[in-house]
Amino acid sequence: MTEKYFDIHSHILPEVDDGSVSLAMTTEMIDTAYRQGVRTMIATPHYYPGHRNVSGEDLEQIYRETASVIKEKYSDFTLLLGNEIYYKDEIVKRLQNREIFTLAGTRYILIEFPVTAQYKYIYDAVQKCVNAGYYPVLAHMERYGCLRKSMAFEEGKVKELIRAGAYMQMNAENFRSGIIVWGRKECMKLLGKNLIHFLGSDCHNMAGRKPDLGNALEYLSQKADRAVMKRLIRENPEKLLENKCI
Repeated sequence: MTEKYFDIHSHILPEVDDGSVSLAMTTEMIDTAYRQGVRTMIATPHYYPGHRNVSGEDLEQIYRETASVIKEKYSDFTLLLGNEIYYKDEIVKRLQNREIFTLAGTRYILIEFPVTAQYKYIYDAVQKCVNAGYYPVLAHMERYGCLRKSMAFEEGKVKELIRAGAYMQMNAENFRSGIIVWGRKECMKLLGKNLIHFLGSDCHNMAGRKPDLGNALEYLSQKADRAVMKRLIRENPEKLLENKCI
């Protein structure tokens, strides 16, 4: 494995959301990701405005303890902290008050919407985040019905969101090797046109939603253009960590 992969979307921290239920499970998930070539991962526990969330202080403590355990086992593995933020208008203020975590302390934020969200709602949300100085990354963008017409993506809308300042994250499950995945052809089209900026495992456990980023990237290395892969694997993640626009 020559490449070192970067996973920006994971529910790896124990007992903070619907992801890992224990440190033992977290370690097993990290073991799997590490074998696949992942060397940097952002833990992105869910944040739901109006719900009971783990406090920022407690989340940081759990993160530090988990990162210490992982670093002791894998000295070349870096675990970073963020949130997957369920969008409501109030999140901008909460971000500014540092109640919610950006991705690895940068201006990038991982935001999600209801799968039935209207396009205008997503577009307005992107604009509000950008105007506040953040770089919004749409979590698992392939799930939003307003960006599709039947099975095909509405590329015009995707491009318009990108022009407005959004970045697109797609889940690795769309590119699992060896199985038939509904909509993979359409996902490949977006990828080939450089309309996808990041892949993430969105891993939650070791059952139905285990880490699979490395497997997806191995598949894509055989199917996608080399320049596209270079951007996904190296250039875009590096710019995120450097807090630079893509």
